[in-house]
Amino acid sequence: MPRPKNNEAHEQMIREARRLFREQGYIATSYADIAEACGVAKTNVQQHFPSKDRFITDLYRDLLDELDTFLSERGERTDNYFVNLYRIGQLLFSFLLGSEPMRRFTMDVISDRNLTEIMIDLEVDWATSYEVGFSKEELAAFQDDIAMIMGGIYELLYRKLRKEEPITPQEIQTRIMSQFAFLRGLSLEEIKTLFPADLVSEEEFDSASRYLEKKLFS
Repeated sequence: MPRPKNNEAHEQMIREARRLFREQGYIATSYADIAEACGVAKTNVQQHFPSKDRFITDLYRDLLDELDTFLSERGERTDNYFVNLYRIGQLLFSFLLGSEPMRRFTMDVISDRNLTEIMIDLEVDWATSYEVGFSKEELAAFQDDIAMIMGGIYELLYRKLRKEEPITPQEIQTRIMSQFAFLRGLSLEEIKTLFPADLVSEEEFDSASRYLEKKLFS
């Protein structure tokens, strides 16, 4: 059964917006650019996406969801919630930093305080959407930990990109998960065992990148 026209128009706007964001950056892309690419009026795009940052939240949520599916399809999800987050985080940052267009797009996003806050709120919701046996108080503390750690990571990432200094997905995610583990009382040796830098292979990085390209950008 064909999809309703309004759904087809919505998905076209998503596709064209993502293409434009990569080609010319998020900041340089306007509603008018997206509308022109779709062959519709600007007001039509605004009806579907009342704020431009909605494109970012939808993309970021899709990236996390698709990476979770990617691991499941490969049989690489484990029973350890934190190890799964560690692996997904490495694959996510590898994609965001893996090409010059995506690095420029990422820089545009994290240089905007409002967008960064939106991303952190989304990560808090996404990471705590699984049942991991937290009490109400533990869940609140865990959510605060995510916000604190990711806020610092995005500041570090912004600094590195602005200065054009190297930073790897492994380095980013090792910092993130080490802080999580430390806050939960794990020793340095336990952290190294749970979150080795080489947990994700080059083949897995490449496969995940191709998977995301196909699912979200084609």
